[in-house]
This record gives sequence, structure tokens and C-alpha cells, in this order.
Amino acid sequence: MPFDLAALFICTGLTPVVLFHLYWASGGRKGADLVIPTRPKDGTKLFEPKPLATLSVAAFLVAMGLLAASKWFGQPLVVSAQVLSWLQMGAGVIFSARALGDFHHIGFSKRVRGTPFAWWDDRLFSPFVLMIGIAFFILAWE
Repeated sequence: MPFDLAALFICTGLTPVVLFHLYWASGGRKGADLVIPTRPKDGTKLFEPKPLATLSVAAFLVAMGLLAASKWFGQPLVVSAQVLSWLQMGAGVIFSARALGDFHHIGFSKRVRGTPFAWWDDRLFSPFVLMIGIAFFILAWE
């Protein structure tokens, strides 16, 4: 039961994130200013993501959703249960590392505060990716 809930949380949680990335990759701008870290002094973005990079993030998140959904669809024929567990553990590490951050602009360890991104990162982005990471660790434990 906890494994089903973990997989359900990952799949339902990542779906809107994937849809936002597809929207941004296709030229949408709504909300984009809140999800890119900025410099606190002048408010300039640390980077300007290109559509292909944004689409790549969406593809990665879809792959992570499929990795979680393998709980319901069963083990793929080309991957052993042990490999699947290691992949889920790796996904847990990736998402948990994002939550921890880079000790500058993103994650719980960030030093830059007072920007719109930092506000949202503290309250939504970092807690969300930490929960996704924990859910992947739960899946890998099975």
C-alpha cells in the first residue's frame, strides 16, 4: 500500500510540472518569472532557458513518472527488479539533491533570499522535490 501511494504521488505530482514545462517550451510565459532564480541586486535571471532545454526537462520528468509507474505496470522485460530498484534509488538521490540545493541560489541550503524565486522555492519547489525524492526511496525499498 505505501508503495502504491508513493507511485501515485510521484505520477500525479509530476504531471502538472511536465505540463508547465511543455507550455514554457512552446513559448508560454505565464509563471516563468517565478521559476528561474534571479540575482537579488538587479533582478536579472541567472540563466535564460531555451525551449529545447525546457523540453528536455519535461522529457526527463516524464521518464521519472514512467519509472514510478513501473510499480503498476510491472517490471519491464529488459530491466531486472534489482536494476529498477537502483534506478528508483538514483531518482530519489537526484530529487533530494535538488531539494538540498547548490548552497547559493536553489534548495534549502540557498543563501540568496528575498527574490520571487527564493520565496517559491522555500514554500513549494524544494519541499515538493524532497517529497518526490522520499517517494522514490520508498519505491526503491520495495
